[in-house]
Amino acid sequence: MKLRIVIAATLCVAIIQLTACGRNRQKPNQKQPSVSPSGKYTLTVPIETNANQGGTSRWWTVTITDRNGVQLYKDQNPDFAGWLNAYWVWDASDRVWQSNSDDGRVFFWETKPTSTAPSSQPTQSEWTKTEWDDKDTELTARGFAPPAVLYPDYLGKYKQSPP
Repeated sequence: MKLRIVIAATLCVAIIQLTACGRNRQKPNQKQPSVSPSGKYTLTVPIETNANQGGTSRWWTVTITDRNGVQLYKDQNPDFAGWLNAYWVWDASDRVWQSNSDDGRVFFWETKPTSTAPSSQPTQSEWTKTEWDDKDTELTARGFAPPAVLYPDYLGKYKQSPP
């Protein structure tokens, strides 16, 4: 009888430890901080209150910094409520993609040149936010789409399948 209790207790402890270890693993589409493919930028998406959104609710807030940690962009009007599931990744062209699996909305951020400088100086640019719509021919004509890894496993196969 005592042996059964010891075995049961040992199994319970092992299961709890295995479960706890798996919970802290970051998903590839929710990794923070996340460095862009070029290494120029770092993305974080903290959940924060936002004065522009009433100041009481919490929102997933896209924040982009340069290699030195200087903030280049912070979403002033986030669209993803912090109590819902949000996912984010970089694509190969240093665009940030964010999706909300609860309502299906997808946004992307990319740099747009704001001024041209002499060839000896870097061009100035700013980050712009755009809502993705796969039915928007102007967007789809640009030849890119949300990376498949943006979506959680249970939704990824659906998003990749033809209509």
